[in-house]
Amino acid sequence: MLLLNQLATQTNGQTFMPDQLDSLIKNLLENEDYKAIQKEITKNIPLIDSVLLLILIAVSLASEWFIRKYNGML
Repeated sequence: MLLLNQLATQTNGQTFMPDQLDSLIKNLLENEDYKAIQKEITKNIPLIDSVLLLILIAVSLASEWFIRKYNGML
């Protein structure tokens, strides 16, 4: 514990004992050197990224339309 006190004194820091947890939290919240930084990474991906999937959807919609048209549902 003595070495930690010496280190804190040499680096212009403070030492806190385990029973001083509230004062440590208060000190960290009031210190301007520690600011919250939030980073956001956005990644744009296409809705349909596969040409084969796009063709499959188009063929299925077209075949549904032709089947309905043939059976007289339209």
